[in-house]
Amino acid sequence: MRSAAPGPHRPSPCPCRVPARRWVLAVVAVATAAVSVGCAAPRRESRGSRSRGAHAGSAPRRRPRPVRWSATVRDWPLGVVADARGVAVALFDGVTHLDPSSGSERWVHRDPMHDPEAVALGPDTLVIVAGGRRLVALDRSDGRVLWESRPGGEIVHPAVLPAPLAPPAPGRPAGRGAALVTAFSVSTGSGRLVGLEASTGEARWAASFAGRPVGPLVAADGGRVAVGVWSRVPSDPSGSVLRAVDPSDGSVLWERPGPRRSRPATAGDLVFVVEWAAGRAALRAYHAGDGEVAWGVPVASPVQESAAPGVGPAGVVVAGETGTVALVDPSTGRRRWESRLASADVAVLGSPVVGATEIVVPLAASTLVVVSATGGRVVEVLPRGVAVGPARSGRSFVAGWRWVDPARVDSRPLR
Repeated sequence: MRSAAPGPHRPSPCPCRVPARRWVLAVVAVATAAVSVGCAAPRRESRGSRSRGAHAGSAPRRRPRPVRWSATVRDWPLGVVADARGVAVALFDGVTHLDPSSGSERWVHRDPMHDPEAVALGPDTLVIVAGGRRLVALDRSDGRVLWESRPGGEIVHPAVLPAPLAPPAPGRPAGRGAALVTAFSVSTGSGRLVGLEASTGEARWAASFAGRPVGPLVAADGGRVAVGVWSRVPSDPSGSVLRAVDPSDGSVLWERPGPRRSRPATAGDLVFVVEWAAGRAALRAYHAGDGEVAWGVPVASPVQESAAPGVGPAGVVVAGETGTVALVDPSTGRRRWESRLASADVAVLGSPVVGATEIVVPLAASTLVVVSATGGRVVEVLPRGVAVGPARSGRSFVAGWRWVDPARVDSRPLR
């Protein structure tokens, strides 16, 4: 309020002016700090290729990665698998299929699910293990049940292998055969591998192998070879066997006994596995056609046996269980960099998702960490409940989140 009659001397300051001035200064300080933080992040990232790594907690503070979509699911997700055509979420009482561009629910199939890895995606078929005993094939377009099969025993590690390239025959050009569903019927100390027609569920073949399958079979060399790892083999309980089978009849093409191994990953005609023994670990590439070693490179740490190397546009990534990440050139085996992104008491749990310039790594602390593919610098941490995944879907990565209300599945850009 303006004074009615100004006095001959300057009036004493109003007591409210000091707090007001402090409030203005505080606002300026906050704004300045925000600008400085926003400017610091690019400078930190530019030094990523020269950095030896960073703790997850030291990630640059920048604008959070946008969420492309977020879908509510009716229960905590057990597992998430995805491809460019859709996202399948395993729940305790069934599986739901989501649109990859919007997250909208396409359909739900109700069946008891016990295993977070009891879902496999094919081009037209989604296969689940229901109740641990039944293989159920669903049409991906509408969720219709195509067929059911009971191979016997406990069923684990389903896979839908692409139709192999068929060689040309007289009067017939080269083409593709029929897709194949594989799964293991396991018992103590051994596992029976079954192959079924993906469209009808008709049994094609069955083969028995000693040891415990580490994960599902993966296709290589244009679908002409299917590769898997078996551990706890009777001949070497502390070792493993890397084995390639012919998808057409289940016959063994080659096998390589060796130390403990991770699940395999493939690209073209190469098979990648992490091997470790006596405290030393290495990423090794094998030729899918004959099982000969293409190259090998030491890495700082072994991986979780249930995790596979990540393969993507940036290269082959090994996420070690002690919090190390290494990027390797898939054609030469040259290690581009190796970085530590978490302290030794925080383990990496699961397979990384690899983009062109970023890598998404799941930590055992239920956190997803995004690191730069040019040096391994941590650029973002996504702590939101307990993460399930991640999985790649086109140019995005998706993950489920437990211990949040409501439980959700999110899709974010993968650069």
